[in-house]
Amino acid sequence: MSRGSQRLFATLVAGMSVLAVARADAQVVANQRDDFEGGTTMGWHVGDPTHPAPPTVIATDGPAGAGDAYLRLTSFGSGGPGSRLSALNTTRWAGNYIAAGVTQIEMDLINLGQNDVSLRLLFGAFPDGQGPPTDLAWSADAFFLRAGAGWVHAVFPILPGAMIVPLGTYAGALGGADELRLFHNPAPVFAGPENSSPPIAAVVGVDNIRAVAVVPEPATVALLATGVLGLAAARRRTRRA
Repeated sequence: MSRGSQRLFATLVAGMSVLAVARADAQVVANQRDDFEGGTTMGWHVGDPTHPAPPTVIATDGPAGAGDAYLRLTSFGSGGPGSRLSALNTTRWAGNYIAAGVTQIEMDLINLGQNDVSLRLLFGAFPDGQGPPTDLAWSADAFFLRAGAGWVHAVFPILPGAMIVPLGTYAGALGGADELRLFHNPAPVFAGPENSSPPIAAVVGVDNIRAVAVVPEPATVALLATGVLGLAAARRRTRRA
């Protein structure tokens, strides 16, 4: 790894370790869905407790119209708390996505602000639920959400070919995720969402976040099997150490 890459990852690790939150014994399952009809954020939050506008449930005007609740995310641009668009979940969306057979995450989105946004997912694994992370993976392709377009359905594939793995392994990040994060960044390669994601003034609505198990092609099945075996081997080595 070059000296520049080492500096990049040092910055990433420092930022992510501050935000690491110990998770309960959660385990993501296929077809679980966050629809926010119960009036709570269902564990979605921001890492900075000083954020002036953390995720909020809006009781109406979701994709189904009047009476359909959704989650609203807000960022303010410039600098300081709340400048970047990001939300994370360390409870319901932690766990082993590979074992659960989850191959994509779908959700309904609306851009209520004036600026277009580019959304990605990030999976992070932290030893014993604490930082710094040992494994990170995020979406290679962002979902472009145009301002004023109304509600749209977004699909985020999470198979190996759809993810960038800057730290550790795909199997480590998706097989032992302690955090799922939704965040804005047009650039696919960067130093992590809290370090070099661009500030943006944005308001985004999110609803019906769902873990989907789609039967993959045979070549993808082989990749997933390799990832599971690699994760099991790594855990055996850790137990021997």
